[in-house]
Amino acid sequence: MGIVIMGGTGTGKSTLAKILSVHTGYKLYEIGYIVKSSYFKIMINDALNTYKNKEKAVESIRKTYKENSKDYFTNKRLKYVNDMVKKNGNDYFITRLLKEHLNENIIIVGARTFDEVNAINKYMKDPFLLGLVCREDRLTKRFVKREDKYMSSNNAEKIFEKRRWTEKKWGVEDVLDKCDIIIETDDKKPSEIANIVLNEYKKFLSNKKRRLGELKNERKRIIY
Repeated sequence: MGIVIMGGTGTGKSTLAKILSVHTGYKLYEIGYIVKSSYFKIMINDALNTYKNKEKAVESIRKTYKENSKDYFTNKRLKYVNDMVKKNGNDYFITRLLKEHLNENIIIVGARTFDEVNAINKYMKDPFLLGLVCREDRLTKRFVKREDKYMSSNNAEKIFEKRRWTEKKWGVEDVLDKCDIIIETDDKKPSEIANIVLNEYKKFLSNKKRRLGELKNERKRIIY
């Protein structure tokens, strides 16, 4: 059982997930962090082939990171993700996560494709699918502000445009049609959004037996 938060970059998924985790006691897992962790292990293994010592391997990675921009590693990680998805399917990372935490109450952040939603419905009992949306100009401002300490505003905007293009190619907005509720986050505080979600999730849980019978093949969307 759990809550799955979907939406584009900058819609407030991570912030909301942390609040919901505190209120529900559910463990929080972000697909993005799982991907980064997996890629870091690949980097360590590659470095170990050269240095044969873990400390030296880690130090070489840190040195490479300092000598290159954050975007350098982002592009390398995206290539790794694309290779893994091409080899194992769009649901590779989330399926691995779900299998590791079967029968646990969890919150997942970052599902973005129909294949991932299908995996959620297959491996998670009574998933509550939540979609977050926001105006494009607000998303850009949020991303630029978040990356301010890493790069210039112009570079951040270019990276954001590239990321949004990729997300739309993946169908991030299209998959929101599968959500139980969709919330516009433009002018709402995280605490306000969390209250909405908690209230709707409470209703969802209290009616889950009826919902399983009446809405087995069709979800009702509520847009705030």
